Amino acid sequence: MAGILISSVMQTYEAYSANKTVSAKKAEKPESSKDTVALSKQAKDFKSILKTLADVPDIRQDLVSGIKAKYEAGSYNVPSMEVATKMFNKLAALD
Repeated sequence: MAGILISSVMQTYEAYSANKTVSAKKAEKPESSKDTVALSKQAKDFKSILKTLADVPDIRQDLVSGIKAKYEAGSYNVPSMEVATKMFNKLAALD
């Protein structure tokens, strides 16, 4: 009985040792392999467009300055009929 137990233990040990050696070899990485990323032309164009848009200001300062100057001078006047017409035209365009 002891002989069977010892041989079973030896077989298990040998199998474990062989597997451990294989695992160690798998863990080694060659030094020459490097990760690379390649962007498509569409992605490069998209990045360029985003950069261009980031450089454009959100507020048209020249337009705001002109309106502000007229408002402060008391000469800024928007005809109510013009506002109503533009609102109506926008609503009509939604249909």
